[in-house]
Amino acid sequence: MNHKYTEEQIEYLIKIAPGNDTFKITEQFNKQFNLNLKRTQLRGAMKNRGIKNGLSKTFRCGMDPWNKGSKGICKPNSGSFKKGNKPYNYAEVGTELIKSDGYVYTKTAEPNIWKQTHRLNYEKEHGKVPHGHVLIFLDGNKHNTELDNLELVTQSELLILNRRKLLTNDKDLNTTGVLVAKTLDRVYKLKKEISS
Repeated sequence: MNHKYTEEQIEYLIKIAPGNDTFKITEQFNKQFNLNLKRTQLRGAMKNRGIKNGLSKTFRCGMDPWNKGSKGICKPNSGSFKKGNKPYNYAEVGTELIKSDGYVYTKTAEPNIWKQTHRLNYEKEHGKVPHGHVLIFLDGNKHNTELDNLELVTQSELLILNRRKLLTNDKDLNTTGVLVAKTLDRVYKLKKEISS
């Protein structure tokens, strides 16, 4: 509910504002005029009329923060971590989990290095995935990270697979689709070479 301020109330606000915080201003204002206004209402009234209390909430040079001398936000207590303690969600190297993107990840190093499991499996056998190439799951299941379910394709081949809707949940159909995409990609590139 909006409150219509009288001239007398505005003058009183101007008088009591300097050096007082909004809590004290609200208390004094409500007592003076026998009202029950909220602090946010008075703060808005002051802001709209350019009435300032002169208090700054920012740190100035030489001021000490309330938590000076402690590490972090709070001072250490009985619940604080001690050196060597591990959090409840700590995972050992080699742990696998499914992240929100749907891929299976494996923890490869400390403190918190995770890599996609299908890439790790592929790279153990064939080396790094070349630039401009991606791995696809032949059976359409991101959780099946076995080597025989992975196929390396170029990004242009993947584009053909997606545009032509050649990817399904059937491994045999996808294998054929990859061959079609590779053939079409090669044809497009040959046509481009001939025309240039």
